[in-house]
Amino acid sequence: MRHRINPLVDYAFKRLLGTEANKNLTLHFLNAILRPRPPIAEIALVDPFNGRDHAEDKLSVVDVKARDVLGRGFQIEVQVRLHQAVRERALYTWADLYQEQLGRGEDYQTLQPVYAIWLLDEVLLPESPAVHHRFTAFDREHGVTLCDHLNLHVLELPKLPRLQEPLDDEQRWCTFFRQARRWTELPRTLDTPELRQAMGTLIEISDREREYHRYASRLDALRVQRTIENAEREARTLLAEAEARLEAERAERAAVEARLEAERAAAALRLEQARQALRDAGLDPDALLPPEP
Repeated sequence: MRHRINPLVDYAFKRLLGTEANKNLTLHFLNAILRPRPPIAEIALVDPFNGRDHAEDKLSVVDVKARDVLGRGFQIEVQVRLHQAVRERALYTWADLYQEQLGRGEDYQTLQPVYAIWLLDEVLLPESPAVHHRFTAFDREHGVTLCDHLNLHVLELPKLPRLQEPLDDEQRWCTFFRQARRWTELPRTLDTPELRQAMGTLIEISDREREYHRYASRLDALRVQRTIENAEREARTLLAEAEARLEAERAERAAVEARLEAERAAAALRLEQARQALRDAGLDPDALLPPEP
């Protein structure tokens, strides 16, 4: 039986774009998404993925790194589940890759552009309907670019429209990463040499028992992680609700105490005014009024 494989699960993703055998797919994907000038002619993978080396890992870091012959750096990262600091993390990891270029004594002029692509399986930017966002060092008010070194691309796959026939390579790749989890064979509309090879990799994972076992263990770990995160999120929500109720009760109690204190002060003032009125009339307030509490 052929299994459906989600290409965004870490093991499948790294088999697709992080191995020497599929390096041509990585090159094609980078050119399709980034459309850089000049185009990327050749790349070298940084720490190519070897499934045997990671057979017992619960979850590996879901990213692929590469450099081209011009020295430009590339990172492709998958986020199946978003966390609150994903925007900051995206910028931080880009900055980390950027500063890694300089060795001791090297000049800043040797720095080359770094491109980061984030494939997201959840929506990060609900304020925009666009699937693909490109963030650069650009002064929008004055139309001035600081430099071309900062390139952060965010692809929100859930926003991808249902296309009868994808129009270009970027749409084909996005459709593949979004929809391939439902396929056991490649649809006709995506029948290109690169995506045939990509689908062949997923089929290989499905058909080979050891490969599928490694993929399934990653998928199970991801599901466990989701369950834990959902439980933690629910617990945080319940805790926040309890704290809000406690804070409301404290505020209500403080308001009651403030009203009581105001009433005590008003009563004391009225009593003092009455005592003063008796004194003004030549009478002894201590004989006529009860003692002060």
